[in-house]
Amino acid sequence: TRPGILFTNGDNDTFPLWFQQEVLGTRKFDPQADTGIIVANFALLNTNWYINQIYLQGFPLPIEQPLRQTTLEQEWVESFLNYREDRQIVERLSQLTAEQLYPLLDSIALARGKSTFKEYVIENIAPVPYNGGVLFPKDIATRALICGSAGIEFTRELLLATEEEFAAYIGPRLPQNPDFNIYYSTTCSRDNRNQLDEYLQQEGLVYLLTLQPDNFNEQLTRELLLDSFRFRGLLSEEFLHEDGTINSKAVMESDLVELTEKVYLDDNTLGLASSYAQTFFNYGKFLMNQNQDSLALEQALLYLRIGRAFGDFDPGPFTYQITAAYKKLGQYQKAIDEINRTMPTIKYRFEQAVLTDNSFAIQRYRNTVAEFYSQLLNLYLKMGEFNTAQLYFDSLVEIYPNHPTIPNALFLIPLLRNDTARADSALKLMITDPASYSIVLPWSKKIALEDLEDSSIYRYIIYKAMLWGIEDSALIEEAAIMGLIDSAPGDSL
Repeated sequence: TRPGILFTNGDNDTFPLWFQQEVLGTRKFDPQADTGIIVANFALLNTNWYINQIYLQGFPLPIEQPLRQTTLEQEWVESFLNYREDRQIVERLSQLTAEQLYPLLDSIALARGKSTFKEYVIENIAPVPYNGGVLFPKDIATRALICGSAGIEFTRELLLATEEEFAAYIGPRLPQNPDFNIYYSTTCSRDNRNQLDEYLQQEGLVYLLTLQPDNFNEQLTRELLLDSFRFRGLLSEEFLHEDGTINSKAVMESDLVELTEKVYLDDNTLGLASSYAQTFFNYGKFLMNQNQDSLALEQALLYLRIGRAFGDFDPGPFTYQITAAYKKLGQYQKAIDEINRTMPTIKYRFEQAVLTDNSFAIQRYRNTVAEFYSQLLNLYLKMGEFNTAQLYFDSLVEIYPNHPTIPNALFLIPLLRNDTARADSALKLMITDPASYSIVLPWSKKIALEDLEDSSIYRYIIYKAMLWGIEDSALIEEAAIMGLIDSAPGDSL
């Protein structure tokens, strides 16, 4: 219910909100009642008339503060005061303090049919050179609105600061209980978030600027995504309740392809839905990182599955996280099924990128295919299906010969087959080579502890490395933690 400002990016995240406010009367800003939200569109903040519109609505906008005692202020004063004809007024004004002077100058200007200094600044705002770059009206207005909302003085130093300097000053000074909340729509790019990401907390489809953020306002985000937002026209009706909210049970029981197969989503709509996809993805990943119990993982799967339905333009990251969740639940076959369901789409896009010689897309989809092969390799090793694991190892070598999984697989496959002589030969070759050692050891730890969930494999690697005389402080520390040596440096195995 606290009033605030919401920064938006373009037409599609702005006009629906204006409709809600102006036509339906939802949370329209009212400075007298101290309620409502100002919707501030970044593109329009480069225009004088729009900045003026926000000012006329009564939102705190100290845009004139850093421009006091400048040539701009001098030009403004000279527009309504004649130093010869108004000599007596000028003499009296010279005796006043700044707090007394500025309101009086505004009063004189208004009495003579001129603008106040704030209005004059807004009328004449223009790009300002600074630090080898340019501050555009949008940048100046945004900084003024943030300072005004947070109750922080907008000084000339803050006007001319770099984005990093501005964030470093503003972030720690955000009030615990501000008079106005500051929000960014999730559609706003990182570049438009004033380098304040470490002070942002996601709440549904917006980020709240706050002194002590969590990654998510978990309860509010869950309520918005599942109980408030309506997805008619975006998801097939059988996965929605009658009011258009998501039917979680139906989603979890479905084939993911079915979620949108009865709804036509053109390229433009898919692009707009990407902000929904990213929110579901972020929240699903957040739940996975917060808690490893089965209930949290099932909840994470729900959000990731919905997000992938919206994220059809790039399902790879969603499938990767979904697969990770199924692995943690011990449902390896489901993890494999998820990859196999997505793989044809990624392979097709990889082939199209090659045909069109799109180097960025080639690298992107090649990396995704390689990660899927790596996951399938580890999954089949985990299931003891070594021949199938070998097939995916060969596929990985073919598409990405320098992938960090490959050296580990060279000894893991024979090791898990109890061919220790061959495994030791491959392992010794890798960890006694300084060029590969720094890559192999941390990747081995990840595969053994996270992917295969088998600490004995990592113990084996550490033991062999110590036995072969590898001298490395990190290795010795790991060996001590595992009890392979005493904690004192130089102790033997």
